[in-house]
Amino acid sequence: MPAAETTWNVHGIWPTKIGKEGPFCCPSAIHFDPTQLQPLISDLNNNWTNIEEGTKEYSFWRHEWDKHGTCASASPFLNSIYNYFRKGLEWNKQYKLSDILSQNKIIAGSAGYTPSQIFDAVKSVVKVNPMIQCEVHHKTKESMISEIRICFNKSLEPIDCDPSNPVGGDIITNCDSSKPVMYFSELPTNDMSYEVDYIDDGFRQHFEEQMYYLQVYKFLKFLIWFTT
Repeated sequence: MPAAETTWNVHGIWPTKIGKEGPFCCPSAIHFDPTQLQPLISDLNNNWTNIEEGTKEYSFWRHEWDKHGTCASASPFLNSIYNYFRKGLEWNKQYKLSDILSQNKIIAGSAGYTPSQIFDAVKSVVKVNPMIQCEVHHKTKESMISEIRICFNKSLEPIDCDPSNPVGGDIITNCDSSKPVMYFSELPTNDMSYEVDYIDDGFRQHFEEQMYYLQVYKFLKFLIWFTT
């Protein structure tokens, strides 16, 4: 598991069409081969962590490749298992969210922030509109930052994320603009039940999968998906 409480992990590189998520699970001649990940294994364990309890070491990465990598492999930049995972790790280092946020005075464990503060902090560095995702604690009703998405075109240049379904007005987010967004240094562990406003069915499925992982790892220190 990541050693640092504020470490942001890669969730995946998701090929996406305007206005919706997907495609998924594309026909591909490249079948998942864990030996292709050996040069990256240490970096993957720390920055693209498999958090599925009781599964084999490569199960989460296999899932990401089968569902998203097979479609991403149509890109000449992501046309192998190695290139796909290497690029996600490279982006995680290039856009180091813990540093980006702290440089903009958004500090883990401190008071809440507005969605626009988080949005503006990320945009100040990446120079394009990101997408900010929140979860809501079932008991306390606190809004918590859970995911930041950075979007790219087919040439892997940063672009504005799809604004076709913004919930937050001028920014692309599902966070409630009337509530402060908490950036916890660790996850609350007394009650792992959450609710969320969904942007679309794809995000609903992702959120439900994510909550399963968090329920399994109640000791997990502030896991945040960084989806590019």
